[in-house]
Amino acid sequence: MRLTPRQRKSAILVHVKGIPALAHVTAFERTPPMPAKVAPSDMDAIGYVDMEYDIHDLKGYPARWLERKLDRDAVDRVEQEIIYQVEGR
Repeated sequence: MRLTPRQRKSAILVHVKGIPALAHVTAFERTPPMPAKVAPSDMDAIGYVDMEYDIHDLKGYPARWLERKLDRDAVDRVEQEIIYQVEGR
């Protein structure tokens, strides 16, 4: 489904393998690090970001063809762009 004008305003401009796209973030949560002695796992000890997003073209249409181009490196770059724009880091 195409993004509404309001959703397009809040979508984040990202690049998938150099191709500009919009990331519509549906969930974003940062879990801060815990002291290593009480952390139940190593991920909890270092902290992590949990996010869900959909990739759309610049007109707001779902871009499944762009999602298929996402390998591990491209996902890492897109997620770093999202974190930077959401948190300003």
